[in-house]
Amino acid sequence: MNEKLHKKWLNGTLSEAEQKSFEQSPDYPIAKKITEEAKRFKASQFESRDDFEIFDPREPNNTTAKVPVKKLNWKTIALRIAAIFVLGAALYFLFNQNQTTTVATAIGQQETFSLPDASRVILNADSKLVYSKSDWEQERAVSLQGEAWFKVAKGKTFTVQTPYGSVTVLGTQFNVRQRANFFEVTCYIGLVKVTAQNKDAEVPAGTSYRLLNEHAEVLEISQRKPDWTKFMSSFTNVPIRLVFEELETQYPIKIIDQSNKGNEYFTGSFTHTDLRTALRALTDPMNLTFEINKDQTKVYIHGD
Repeated sequence: MNEKLHKKWLNGTLSEAEQKSFEQSPDYPIAKKITEEAKRFKASQFESRDDFEIFDPREPNNTTAKVPVKKLNWKTIALRIAAIFVLGAALYFLFNQNQTTTVATAIGQQETFSLPDASRVILNADSKLVYSKSDWEQERAVSLQGEAWFKVAKGKTFTVQTPYGSVTVLGTQFNVRQRANFFEVTCYIGLVKVTAQNKDAEVPAGTSYRLLNEHAEVLEISQRKPDWTKFMSSFTNVPIRLVFEELETQYPIKIIDQSNKGNEYFTGSFTHTDLRTALRALTDPMNLTFEINKDQTKVYIHGD
């Protein structure tokens, strides 16, 4: 959860935008309920004259009359003290439950970072990785949308979960690519286990497991590290429409394919550093042409 936003909410210092963001978070209903419960507890005013009649010899009325004294309701006091402890525990739980960390990249951006066990990750463009710091010692697991390369430190089982399948390793180097209708796991060192379509597959070093349109296959590779970490995207026998989609993750453009060749297969690569060079690398082998609009936000692909 966002502890900073929650503290500002408690203090009433959120901006209008922050207030809207916090109210849309999954933690808001819990925080609101706890705060409402806290408002019910008020300190007893034991020093009022209703609770104690103070004896003062200077007051003439006190010399002859017996003063009624209220007894403290210790049960009520104990319940209120217990309620304060419960409230404190609830707030502590709210701040510490599922302390997840999210790392996300924008179009054309890469991010290098380390996990709590010193495992190294390079996150490709337009991707997101989520993990829990609080649970890391019990379970080394991350959730991935997009693509990432991992150099995993030796230790307990390390799991990468994606919408299309999961990858389990002990200590190795591997790459996971998860895009629309495309799931690929490439092992560079060691051995990984892939679970997809309710089946397990072992992927040794130098091979790549691919799930494309629900069809699984294993390919041999020669690289020691994915090309995209060197600002190149490479493909082997992949429909060109998926390659165009990958191009959109590296450049702030929209591909409009008017060629009717989207399902034809492409083998090759494109650079992340020059759009025109990248487009030529994709269109020339496929006998296609391209046209970029004036503000360079759209690319039209034409056939023969």
